[in-house]
Amino acid sequence: MKLAYSLTHKKRVAIKLHKNLSEDQFISLSKELEVLKTLKHENLVKLVGFYEQAPIKKKTVDGWVEGQTALCVIILEYCQGQSLINHLMAN
Repeated sequence: MKLAYSLTHKKRVAIKLHKNLSEDQFISLSKELEVLKTLKHENLVKLVGFYEQAPIKKKTVDGWVEGQTALCVIILEYCQGQSLINHLMAN
């Protein structure tokens, strides 16, 4: 998780980078992001946005092989303070 500043939203955001995803991992994460886009609750971190680059398959003499791996950048609302796991362990 990285801290960044969104010029578009004019606020701090948290950036989560997933790279080298397999095709199955990419599909699963994409489905999860679609659900997160619809969730709105005061106790949940808001999804600000995301960027996805699907795995690219290349055709070779032997058939199709995975080329460039999938990438997903998730932009979340920044929540200041300790991590959830640290909070739960302390209480």
